[in-house]
Amino acid sequence: MTRGHMGIETFCVALTSKTSLRECMAQIDRNQNGFVILTDRDGKALGTLTDGDIRRAMLRGMSPEASPTDWMTRMFTYVNEGQSREQMLKLLDNRVKFIPVLKEDGTLVRVLTLRDIHYEEKADVTVRAKAPARISFGGGGTDLTPFFLEHGGAVLNATVNMYSRATLRVKQDTSVDIVSHDLGIRVSAEEVGKLEYDGQLDLVKAAVKLLKPSFGFELVVASDFPPGSGLGGSSVVLAAVIGCFNQMRADKLDLYDIAELAFQAERIELNCSGGWQDQYATVFGGFNFMEFRANRNEINTLNVPDGIGEELEERQILCYTGRAHPDRKIHQSQKSNMVSEGRIVEFAKRARDIAVEMKFHLLRGHVDRMAELLHEGWMLKRNFQESISDAALDDLYDYARSHGAAGGKLLGAGGGGYYLFQARRDSRNELEQALKTRGLETHRFLFDRQGLRSWSVPGEPK
Repeated sequence: MTRGHMGIETFCVALTSKTSLRECMAQIDRNQNGFVILTDRDGKALGTLTDGDIRRAMLRGMSPEASPTDWMTRMFTYVNEGQSREQMLKLLDNRVKFIPVLKEDGTLVRVLTLRDIHYEEKADVTVRAKAPARISFGGGGTDLTPFFLEHGGAVLNATVNMYSRATLRVKQDTSVDIVSHDLGIRVSAEEVGKLEYDGQLDLVKAAVKLLKPSFGFELVVASDFPPGSGLGGSSVVLAAVIGCFNQMRADKLDLYDIAELAFQAERIELNCSGGWQDQYATVFGGFNFMEFRANRNEINTLNVPDGIGEELEERQILCYTGRAHPDRKIHQSQKSNMVSEGRIVEFAKRARDIAVEMKFHLLRGHVDRMAELLHEGWMLKRNFQESISDAALDDLYDYARSHGAAGGKLLGAGGGGYYLFQARRDSRNELEQALKTRGLETHRFLFDRQGLRSWSVPGEPK
């Protein structure tokens, strides 16, 4: 999982009666990471000391020659050997800056920071990949790390036949070109290491920087849906990009690896607030019931009979509201509210339980009950954060409900993007026509059960 991490000697200070704050400061200066780990003579970790701890000691009048024992943190976050990348990312997403790895007896094995979780690949062919967009039926928001670490989360979603596509062509030199057809943007650099975050295709740059390809390339991306759609678009683009590079690896990443890399690129590398469901959904594809807990994430692919899926296709439509949603701002606020406001926490718990109920009814073909739960879930979601909906969006929802919709919800974070509506038994045409009368764009869709796929482009005969 990790390669090229710094030796533990750069992070350690053996604690003796003569160990001083000055010695710890010198070691922090050498490792340039802002902390040291204090150990006993046998290498067992006793505590951590940061440059902030030392600064506070100095402000309290302590001498640089004073012992660090009164200022170190003895109850620190650590993991045991063999922990998965998923666990590391959860800690890093919860604002942990470094992770000591210990043996069962407390002996320090190594120290991990974000720079140590990376991916490498080698390849020499041109490939393509495509990843499907997702619609979330219930439980959205409970996949935010601060919420599910304490309360557990559950989400029910499915992927549909709207895609992001990527094509990767290897160059003979080290230069890099990244092109977005949707945004009309091209960024170039002499090599991967010289790509900089500047607001131009930063999402794709983040994935490339984590993958660290050793060759030059042209990467072209395009999507079937607009940005801010609520269809998990940023994660879908990332999955397609990673899928291209993964196709060219000898040691291929599995589906969990790909989803976690996409999560790391977006949520941690770029610090974009949001949950975990989008990355898993687009990579795994199909109908998925996802459970999020502190110790593990479980992706349960549901074997929904064809007849049930096809009946949902006959009743459900997407309706574009005409505006993108500002999901980063909404998720940022929601991420805070869902752990600090008791009322919102209770709403989120009910949203999680709705996802569980939906799974039960979906597998048994209770399609009408699915619509009722969609409606209940949307009424709850509007309470999470006031910018999730507004008077115009509420009016559109009420209009749809009075013209054939049994239930529905805004997809994604809210504030815009697509509504998912489910019509009553024989009312889809009525609903579509009513929405078109108001000048709104509607889409019928089919469910995609494959998820991310990638393939090599056959060479042309010479």
